[in-house]
Amino acid sequence: MMNKLASILRWSFRHNMPAIVMLGGYVALAFALSRIFEFPLKLHIYHDALLITVGTVATVYATTITITTVWIHRPSRPISFLLPRLTSVHRVPQRVLMALPVLVLFPLFFSAFTSVKSAIGIMNPYSWDRALMEIDAALHGGTSPFILLQSVGHPLLTFGLAFFYNLWFVVMTAVLVVAAFSIDRPRLRSQYLVAFVLAWTILGTVGAIVFASVGPCFYDLVYPGEENPFAPLMAYLNEVNQTYPIWALTAQDMLRDYYLANRPVFAAGISAFPSMHIAVAVLNAILGWQLSRKVGWFLTIFAVFIMIGSVHLGWHYAVDSYASALAIPFIWKLSGMIVEYWYSRESEADVTSHACGAVVPVGKKSSTKGNARPLYGAPHGISGLR
Repeated sequence: MMNKLASILRWSFRHNMPAIVMLGGYVALAFALSRIFEFPLKLHIYHDALLITVGTVATVYATTITITTVWIHRPSRPISFLLPRLTSVHRVPQRVLMALPVLVLFPLFFSAFTSVKSAIGIMNPYSWDRALMEIDAALHGGTSPFILLQSVGHPLLTFGLAFFYNLWFVVMTAVLVVAAFSIDRPRLRSQYLVAFVLAWTILGTVGAIVFASVGPCFYDLVYPGEENPFAPLMAYLNEVNQTYPIWALTAQDMLRDYYLANRPVFAAGISAFPSMHIAVAVLNAILGWQLSRKVGWFLTIFAVFIMIGSVHLGWHYAVDSYASALAIPFIWKLSGMIVEYWYSRESEADVTSHACGAVVPVGKKSSTKGNARPLYGAPHGISGLR
């Protein structure tokens, strides 16, 4: 038993090592920046969020397994029938051990990121908003994109975009957690996790510091006393909010308060260019196409809604989204090269350990038929994000 557990742990760390290095590297980068620019580095901001997220996912997963198993098999003793299947079919212990290393590090990573993001104005004063606004207009025939969207807008459509935009965090978290617990396609899993961290590092940190900007909804913060070209947009959103709830306005007020109080807390920090909302949405869409056409289309359409909503709700300039959408495919390619290099250093016999059951061997394609290529094994022939 102990030998098998040790084997699974070695298997887990081998497949997690590229992500572990990236996550640890980012925390080290954040530490160095905090010492150079003398801002507080808080690494405990997201610990509670981890417990809530994992607890929620575990509850949903256990409930789904229980309901489907009882419905399909109709066992006379459901608990006695279900418990062995958690190990033999669903491979829960292996999934937990696979996810554990990254689940421990991601709260540190996001806490470090929030600390850095909250200090962007200290490292490089916000100065790019006027230039980004002018680039936006130049790319759209001399008219700001928010004016073009408003010309065909309607309060109910605005509410719909606000609703989808609020789902971004839910979708990002769901995909990330599913990837963390996956076991049958370790190279694809590693590539996604590495790309995820690289996106937040290259775009969300380096790009955000170099092109320090706050976005249309906070334009008055960096140009006080000047006429605000986005005042009509914010007035429209506040008017719609009287009829339909526009949660973006509440979030914007919260971020404004955090910024003015210089508080690096959960979800704090202001940055417009490049858009991490679009970066993550496009990255998830790329992953979706690796899984199945249905998942790919769903996440692609979701990314389009996020792109439109980011401009219409005053969060971003359109160029913020364009830059991220163009950069993510290159980051995905780079992450693939990093993962390929890592696996080339490992012997195929070691990397394709059978400790976790039906692991797809390195260098071989999944045996899943058709377009559906699950990130990890789906029992009873069900494929996709499971």
